[in-house]
Amino acid sequence: MRKLAEYLREYKPQNAVEQSILSNCLRNVSMGGCTLLMLHRLFSICVESLGTERQKRFWADSEDCLSLKIFGCFALTEISHGTNTREMRTQATFHKESQQFIIHTPDDEAAKCWVGNLGKNATHAIVAAQLYLDNKCYGLHWFVVQLRELITHLPMPGVRVGDLGLKIGWNWEDHGFVVFNNVRIPRENFLDKYQDVTPDGQYVLKVSERDRFGLTLGALSGGRVGIAAGAAECAKLALTISVRYSYVRRQFGPPKQPEQPIIEYQLQQYRLLPYLSTAIAMDLFSHWLTEKYGGVVQLSKQGQVDKTFIQMNAEIHAISSGFKPLSTWYTRDIIQTSRECCGGHGYSAYSRLALLREEHDPSLSYEGENNVLIQQLGRYLVKTIQNKQNGKAVSSPFGTLNYLNDFEIIFSSNCTHMDSVKFLNGGLLSALQWRVCYLLKQSSEKLVRLSSSGDLWSTWNNSQVFFLQAAAKGHMELLMVKNNLDCISQLEEKYISLRPILQKLCDLNSLFCVCNGLDIFLEGGYFNPEQAKALKNLLLDQCSQLVPDGVAVIDAIAIPDKALWSALGQSDGEVYKHYFTKILSAKGVHERPSYWQLLRTPISKI
Repeated sequence: MRKLAEYLREYKPQNAVEQSILSNCLRNVSMGGCTLLMLHRLFSICVESLGTERQKRFWADSEDCLSLKIFGCFALTEISHGTNTREMRTQATFHKESQQFIIHTPDDEAAKCWVGNLGKNATHAIVAAQLYLDNKCYGLHWFVVQLRELITHLPMPGVRVGDLGLKIGWNWEDHGFVVFNNVRIPRENFLDKYQDVTPDGQYVLKVSERDRFGLTLGALSGGRVGIAAGAAECAKLALTISVRYSYVRRQFGPPKQPEQPIIEYQLQQYRLLPYLSTAIAMDLFSHWLTEKYGGVVQLSKQGQVDKTFIQMNAEIHAISSGFKPLSTWYTRDIIQTSRECCGGHGYSAYSRLALLREEHDPSLSYEGENNVLIQQLGRYLVKTIQNKQNGKAVSSPFGTLNYLNDFEIIFSSNCTHMDSVKFLNGGLLSALQWRVCYLLKQSSEKLVRLSSSGDLWSTWNNSQVFFLQAAAKGHMELLMVKNNLDCISQLEEKYISLRPILQKLCDLNSLFCVCNGLDIFLEGGYFNPEQAKALKNLLLDQCSQLVPDGVAVIDAIAIPDKALWSALGQSDGEVYKHYFTKILSAKGVHERPSYWQLLRTPISKI
């Protein structure tokens, strides 16, 4: 890990996209070390986003932080609360006489837990706690708390910290818990970019309370953007293995003909190739989102807190709250499908697919459980539609909501042709826009209908399944397809030869998104049954057309064999040679078992 840290200091990424690419490369070399460093980086990002210039110099940019003498973590989740951040119970009470905050855990249920880097390694934490001034609670705020002494590495007075124990996987990751017993920290450790507590104990807002809470939680967007980028990388790893294997593995064939590569079978094409197009789309959108998020971070560092910045922050928060769930759900399915497409060999540890599944699995829960997190995007979308219906303009600094300006026109349209050329030349994008508008219309009407009871909690709760969650997923798929098309149209002249294959991948991804939601299109009358059949046939045809280029696409992803760590996915195609070599190189592979005498001892008659 320290070698990785030294490398990161020597090679300084120039922007957020370079940082993301570097992180993904390092993840393939050392998943554990990279994760530890990225969590430490999250500590620094929070200080940069939520702290003052002095605080940034003291913690985020200090030599101690860069050299890992100060090793950070981010402590939000508690035993009894996770996603519901407003109800966290750790307390931070200001003591005017000493000019200190007293950090306290009221009971074991309020213990911070599932904190990466915390169990054995971290010296400092960004701690989320309820701020109390003169017995009045001012809500969740953020504090820098020292956990361990910098020379002896022993816990600071009043800090009870430890390892969280065995998990399903990721046991190399240092997850921990911490309990605070009236731990005192200086007033200067309060991250006070958007609010402050004066020496005489007065609470001062620098923005509105609503904006303050949104801006402080916006610091979490970086983690979600990073998780989505990691998911796209994990999907590319799994598909590199399963696609290469499918072109080499031969089974069955026409009578009296040689065995065929299993990629020649329609079922194998349908199971893998749409996911290959999806992984490329996820990767491209991840770069777009990382770049936009990096721009927001830069504005935050410069101290910009105007209306435009607040809108940009809200849009990034909404998109990351939708893309993190969608990308991790897709990657979960890609890994499992890749494992199954490699048959029994895919179950071997030498394929790496089982390890990828284990490494990816926590992504569905941390930094926001997917089914809960995506509701934030659903709320953002339905609020936009309600504002538009009330005469307010659609506000979208990054353009992700611009199509909703034509909400009524899109909603009232339907498909009037059966032409595959028209489907592929803009027809699929129009269909995906219609699906989101239809689902938002249905969701808005249901919210209005249920809200007449006056029970707003139940109204929201009973409008998720089939409605708002589907609208949020549909919106993210639309954004990925739209980004695909933008990338193709903006190709530099030297890359223009790539346009045909990129268009194939884009078309297949668009068809995959549409065909996965055919029930909605038929329910709303956008497509008729004959059009639905035509789209299914077109999807299969596009899969077949991609077969000659499948390995070339994988080779263009260009994951080095040493980083792939898979006997089944090496670039030379020598699957059986690498696989059997791995089997034969295992320790004790030819030895008789230590209990061999028991095997040779007859069982006594009863």
